[in-house]
Amino acid sequence: MFDNIGTKIKNLAKTVCAVGMFFSILGGGALCFSALDRDNVALFVLGILLAVAGCILSWVSVFYLYGFGEMVDKTCSIESLLRQEFAKKDDFSSNVIYEGVNVNADKEKTINTIICPNCGTVNENEDYYCKKCKTKLR
Repeated sequence: MFDNIGTKIKNLAKTVCAVGMFFSILGGGALCFSALDRDNVALFVLGILLAVAGCILSWVSVFYLYGFGEMVDKTCSIESLLRQEFAKKDDFSSNVIYEGVNVNADKEKTINTIICPNCGTVNENEDYYCKKCKTKLR
């Protein structure tokens, strides 16, 4: 029911606008035809004004509703993109492996380690030289 709610709100705005324009034209046309039967110019002009003004008001009145639907659509797409980005980062950070050791398996171990820029070996944070290749770490 709430899937694509932004699109549904925008479609509702379009429908409300179309219905408002339809009834404005219908009412204006009815006034114009009744003015022709009575030879009343003022009523004829009023019918045309009703049709034109009603269409414009119907169109303008749905701006906020359509804008709200657009805002909901954009918010949903931003949320979807953020979820994808966070999922990528979580997948990457939980599977970082150097020399057969899952670096992020233990958070304390991750905090207290340093990775050799030369060979990728996980070293203790206190080490100044790599255990494997003896590259200076600091």
